Amino acid sequence: MVILGLCCLGLLAPSLASAKDKAGKPTAEQVTAAKAILAKYDANANGMLDADEIAKLKADYAAGKAADAAVFDINSDKTLDDSEIATIQKAAKSKHKKKSE
Repeated sequence: MVILGLCCLGLLAPSLASAKDKAGKPTAEQVTAAKAILAKYDANANGMLDADEIAKLKADYAAGKAADAAVFDINSDKTLDDSEIATIQKAAKSKHKKKSE
């Protein structure tokens, strides 16, 4: 049982690590997705998602209508929890450098 758990953890660890780049900053893919999410869901254009906008995003994602948010669903449970929403907010404000810079 312990070996099975360790094997599963070993398979899961790379996907969790890839959610952010080595510096702990959002990846380029996350920045792009977050900006698209903000463009669609930030109804009052204040540069962040407010409670009602988050509720709409969560509902749309659960219904399969917000594919951009999948990159933030780290635990792959088809819902966005508070930490995943916080990552979206952080990524939306981030300026990810291109590899050539």
